[in-house]
Amino acid sequence: MKDKPKSAPVARLQAIADAMAAGSAVIQYYLGVGAMRKGDVPRAQSAWRLAAEAGSAMPWFVDNNRQILRARASNLGQEGRWHDLVALLQTQPVIEPRMRCWKRCWG
Repeated sequence: MKDKPKSAPVARLQAIADAMAAGSAVIQYYLGVGAMRKGDVPRAQSAWRLAAEAGSAMPWFVDNNRQILRARASNLGQEGRWHDLVALLQTQPVIEPRMRCWKRCWG
């Protein structure tokens, strides 16, 4: 994602998200993608948390979210911060990918 940071119009997506009353899971997802392309992991995490709260469960969203969680958990474990690691894992929502299209199209 970091190889094309300018291909993610984060400012425009943020303006669209701000204009929407409830916030769209799709917009939040792509705000996270744009943030990751720019190397802004905290902003990506925040956007993807909002996407999860809005009900996003696309397989690629779940995968991206899990990659960030693995990286954070690994860093905490390597630093020996076990209480922080347990707290991180306890606060994460369980997000299962929706595979409707996959089963319908390929199953």
